[in-house]
Amino acid sequence: MSGLISFEFQIGAFSEGFDRVYLEDSILYHEQPNHPDEPPQSLLVIEKVKLIEDQINFFWNKLNELQVWNWKKDYFDPDVMDGTEWRLKIIRPEKSQLKVEGQNAYPNNFDDFLKLLNSYIKEELYK
Repeated sequence: MSGLISFEFQIGAFSEGFDRVYLEDSILYHEQPNHPDEPPQSLLVIEKVKLIEDQINFFWNKLNELQVWNWKKDYFDPDVMDGTEWRLKIIRPEKSQLKVEGQNAYPNNFDDFLKLLNSYIKEELYK
């Protein structure tokens, strides 16, 4: 395996709902929890995609190309009170843990990151 231990991404808003994508045992899960802090659970899964080794390696290489390791820890737009919040957490053995989050603000290549995730699942994340 590519050395990826944990991947979890969440995005959403309380008024519009949330999406969570996480990788566990070579399966990419897509859930729609009621609250972003709700723990992953099978009742929330709307789809799951079994990934082969090449797909996982491609996914990881794309994350490296997007330079997610260089994203700031926090993205925040102080001019918007509510709206969209998101979180990304990645753990790999050869890198320190990555925890990034934002509220109504994003890294420059965030749309490319969403396109990557959407290329693996059928139901588009947070339209």
